[in-house]
Amino acid sequence: MEQTLSIFEASQAVFPLFPIIIGAIILFGIVVIVIILSDSPSPETKKIIILGLQGSGKTTLWRLLKGEHLTKGTYSPTSKDQVESFNVSGSNNRTIKIETTLDLGGGDLYVNHYKELVEAGTFVYFLIDLTTISEKKADINQRLCKLNSLFKDKGIEEKCGLKIIGTHLDETGLTKQQAIEKIAKEIKLKYHNNNVVAMDLFNTVDFQTLKDEIVEAKIYL
Repeated sequence: MEQTLSIFEASQAVFPLFPIIIGAIILFGIVVIVIILSDSPSPETKKIIILGLQGSGKTTLWRLLKGEHLTKGTYSPTSKDQVESFNVSGSNNRTIKIETTLDLGGGDLYVNHYKELVEAGTFVYFLIDLTTISEKKADINQRLCKLNSLFKDKGIEEKCGLKIIGTHLDETGLTKQQAIEKIAKEIKLKYHNNNVVAMDLFNTVDFQTLKDEIVEAKIYL
């Protein structure tokens, strides 16, 4: 029986997993640009940043990583706030230090500040609110294109990485796979499967998985 591959699966088959590759594959006569970035932090990662539109969960994720106990539904609008360095411990009791960075607001005003944060060794978690992705896909795509341009223009493609996280999964009625497919449909840039996940930040298992991903990749204190 003939097997049909998705765009993401086909890209994985065509391109080996280097830290980043921008290539083109031809599917059904259509040229598709595929971007393959490092999909998790590594020992070379120097900085973690969290970006996304308003309400996507950026500040919530920072606060959860710092160990704060939050009530679901709490929303704190952000402008350009400094996140002081702090330690994060994983499920194996290993601890790493997150360096001082910025928690940027999600409005158009703050997109130009991306260039202040992106440098060699930066890993980006880009959050997308799954409940508003269809109506806000233009803004989401504009920001992802901006990040891609910064990686390229600064010549740091091989030293950076990105993971798209679809948030508010519990409010959509979608499975994780359905949510990932929805993200793939709405965003213009095409990424490898492992660069896109969906979760509820308040789900203990989901959050612990994300935290362990950060901790396991970094140099331990």
